[in-house]
Amino acid sequence: PVQANEVFAVMPRALFDRLQAAGAKFYDWMPDSLGDGIAPDEIFARFVLSFATPEEDVDAFVRLVAKG
Repeated sequence: PVQANEVFAVMPRALFDRLQAAGAKFYDWMPDSLGDGIAPDEIFARFVLSFATPEEDVDAFVRLVAKG
C-alpha cells in the first residue's frame, strides 16, 4: 500500500461530468502538462484527500466510479 493524499487520473469527460453532478468535489488539472497524451474528450483530474477523510467517503466515491 502507498500513502498519499493526492491522486491524478485521466478520465473520460463524461465520467468527470457524472461524478461532479453526483456531488464529488475534484478538479481538472493542467491538461497541457500531458502534452499530446490527453484526448479532447478526456479530463486530467486531481483528487486531494485529507488523511482524516472517512473511509466511508472514499468508498462512496469508488461506488460512483464503478457505476461506469
